[in-house]
Amino acid sequence: MGSIPELGSWSALDAVMTEKDPKSWTLSIESIPKDVSFEYKYVITDKSNNVQWENGENHQVNIGDITEKTFNVNDSPALEALEL
Repeated sequence: MGSIPELGSWSALDAVMTEKDPKSWTLSIESIPKDVSFEYKYVITDKSNNVQWENGENHQVNIGDITEKTFNVNDSPALEALEL
């Protein structure tokens, strides 16, 4: 979840990432304007909507002048720290 609407605006119930396998998560966003900066964290919610937040500082991304339609972020160490 993260600081922009496309990432749920810090609402765990609106988080949008989906699990591909226990150590790989994916998110597709249609359009983020150039020069946008945002923060995000990984969270796990259970069936009762209890939330486990990733420890540490927020991850930060600055889109800048990225012209590619897609880009990947590899946060394997952050995901390994969460108890899945």
